[in-house]
Amino acid sequence: TLPLVAVQTVLSKMQVDVRNAETEVLNHLFSQIDAGEFRVNKIVPTVVPVTNYVTQGGDYEARVFISAIDSTQTPVVTVNGTTLPVDDAGRGIYRVRASTVGPKSWGGVISVKNPSGTTIDYPFSSSYNVGVPNVVVSPTAMNVMYKGILNPIDVSVPGVDPSKIKIKVVNGTVTTQKVKNSKGENFRGNWAVNPTTVGNNVQVVVSVTDDVGKTNTFAPIEFRVKAVPAP
Repeated sequence: TLPLVAVQTVLSKMQVDVRNAETEVLNHLFSQIDAGEFRVNKIVPTVVPVTNYVTQGGDYEARVFISAIDSTQTPVVTVNGTTLPVDDAGRGIYRVRASTVGPKSWGGVISVKNPSGTTIDYPFSSSYNVGVPNVVVSPTAMNVMYKGILNPIDVSVPGVDPSKIKIKVVNGTVTTQKVKNSKGENFRGNWAVNPTTVGNNVQVVVSVTDDVGKTNTFAPIEFRVKAVPAP
């Protein structure tokens, strides 16, 4: 038979063990409440435009929101079996050359691991439309060109940075010199054409260079040439 003091000591130890076991069970149960949930540790602003191309007079629209990400892991983004590069915010970068016109559809899968190590796949899809770029060449002073003087023209290609535009002229020369009106004000446009021969049309040939260095040339735009009227 154990003395009373020894029995009390044993009972106290058993109580402590029970409390410790109870605490461990509660901690385990609590940790499992969100064991499969994703944890985030970084907030990044995100802008998703409805379209990147807007015509004059139209509306530009975009969705602006906050994204929460886990910067400790990088998601795997695949499109047609190809893994896309991912930026610092975990966003896949998809780039494809628009070689044919018309509506296009594409999609893929974003794969991430949850805290338990299970990979979760999130399929996604999107679409876009490829159109034919149009060049606009506008004489800003008159509808015809006159030999012997500089005729200002405004050249633009919708959706193309003006610095990517180049022009050449048949039956004339071209310069970036500004042309002024009778009030000393500059005509609109970044180029001016001086025709060579009266009776033959001036052809303005526009080309643009894309981001990878490929040059696309548009069909010539023609203008009639006249002699400067006698004063």
